[in-house]
Amino acid sequence: MKYTILLLLFSCALFGQGVTITLHNKTGFDVDSLYFCGQKIGFAKKDTTIILNNFKRLTTQDGGFRCHVFGVINGKQKDYPYYDSSMGCATGIEFVTEGKFNFDLLYYEREGLYGIFARESATSKN
Repeated sequence: MKYTILLLLFSCALFGQGVTITLHNKTGFDVDSLYFCGQKIGFAKKDTTIILNNFKRLTTQDGGFRCHVFGVINGKQKDYPYYDSSMGCATGIEFVTEGKFNFDLLYYEREGLYGIFARESATSKN
């Protein structure tokens, strides 16, 4: 019995729950080659929800999430190239390794170029 409890505690410490992320595609477009915080998601149909279980970590800076989102929308020209800023290289950087978070994927357009960004939904909890 005591070995079972020790094994269970060891497993929980080693494997933890990680971060669960729910992405809501509210861009109004189908998005291909979607990346969220450096992780390839693939295709996201408009108005759908994607759940990412056991996401390793999220980066925050001064209390706000710092995560780059990239995706291709057919017939549109991107505003900026893909890069991953989730590693953190500034002051106030912290890493979240457990919790459940909801993000809305949103779209903007300026001067004929588009971008996709993520905003934390009010329903997130950690």
